[in-house]
Amino acid sequence: MNRFLQLQILQLVLLVQCQVFAALIKPGGCPRAQKVLNMYCSDKRRTLDRLTADIANGIETSHDESILLPHGIFDRVRGTRWHGCILKEIILFYTGVLKNYKGHKTFTDTVQEDVMHTIYSLQQCFEVEKIPCENLKKMPVNETRCVNTLTPREVTKLQIQKLQRARHQKNDVKIQEKAIVELQGLSCYFSDRSHMEFCFT
Repeated sequence: MNRFLQLQILQLVLLVQCQVFAALIKPGGCPRAQKVLNMYCSDKRRTLDRLTADIANGIETSHDESILLPHGIFDRVRGTRWHGCILKEIILFYTGVLKNYKGHKTFTDTVQEDVMHTIYSLQQCFEVEKIPCENLKKMPVNETRCVNTLTPREVTKLQIQKLQRARHQKNDVKIQEKAIVELQGLSCYFSDRSHMEFCFT
């Protein structure tokens, strides 16, 4: 049994144990299960860093507009109810791109599959409130505004807009290459404020 499956089973068992305990004895969190989940998420972020460390070597992109907002701007959303909304869109975007990208020799089928699986598995590390997230897509933000003036909610809308626009162009080679380049450092977007020591602005 591989490590991923072992962690999945252990996480599920502990979560069920804690939920039963909370229901029968007293309300409250499940610190033991949360510790296991934190270890699992940290492991997945490190795996993503390892897989993408040299992934952009040899790729030259002239596509100037970034798909992901700079970490310094994204940091306003981190830890808020909007954080999960963006992470869900990031997963949708990258799973689409990775299924289609065939452009660079260093990006083998094995690496491609491992990266896609790792990104997809990170969805267990955050919560998404469906209704607020869906409402964000109905109210676009003016992208000509200075990003430094945006509220966390507006930053969320801006990032979702950029991801959705890029997703509609996922077959464009320039978009694909920009996405591959931005894979480096992607794990920082999945980190909370207590796991930012290796992230940069």
